Amino acid sequence: MGATAPRLRRLPHRGQPPELAFREERIVVTCDVKDFARLVSERGAGGGHHAGCLLVVGIDHSEDGLILRLIDAALTGRPDQAAWRDYAAWATRAGAA
Repeated sequence: MGATAPRLRRLPHRGQPPELAFREERIVVTCDVKDFARLVSERGAGGGHHAGCLLVVGIDHSEDGLILRLIDAALTGRPDQAAWRDYAAWATRAGAA
């Protein structure tokens, strides 16, 4: 991530849909697979759109380096933000190999 990369921030969503991320058309990276997989699915079924979602599964939150490598690999493999529209992907330990 270079100096021009947008600042990453944590979006509070405790029990509430992440409408801010949807409104601002941000690609969401989350370990909250249960809630976000459902939200993304419901949004699509209701005719809504999202800017993309990377679901991190099977990786401990403390493994920052691994998570960052998976994010980098996902964005390298799909570098155009428009290609992430309504797209959800899994980031797993196997994907880091």
